[in-house]
Amino acid sequence: MAEEPDNREFSFEHTGVYTVKSWGHEIGLKVDYPISSLKPYEIKINKPNTTAMRRRVKRGINRHTTAELMQDVVHCGLITQGQLMGDIVGRYVTGGVLDDTMKKYMDGVSGGSGGTGTLSNENT
Repeated sequence: MAEEPDNREFSFEHTGVYTVKSWGHEIGLKVDYPISSLKPYEIKINKPNTTAMRRRVKRGINRHTTAELMQDVVHCGLITQGQLMGDIVGRYVTGGVLDDTMKKYMDGVSGGSGGTGTLSNENT
């Protein structure tokens, strides 16, 4: 059984050959992979001749944050910025606590349905 992967196990050597050592699993059609399927891998890529290709290879080898991955997806044209923002708004704003708070605030500011108060000239 494999150990829990440690973030310090990722290493990148910058020589004539790019070498990446990290934990990974075989790629398949599954969504969930058990921890026992993880094992250490070493990938070696020959350094390209052109500077532009070197930059691209180094960018692909280095770790990415979630924001960088989303930027890459938009940059490659897989989705548009509007689709990405619509998905983010749909997941985190609409129908959540933030949406309820915003509706209550707008009702209070605009004088919306704040309750059934009596008017000054009304007979009670």
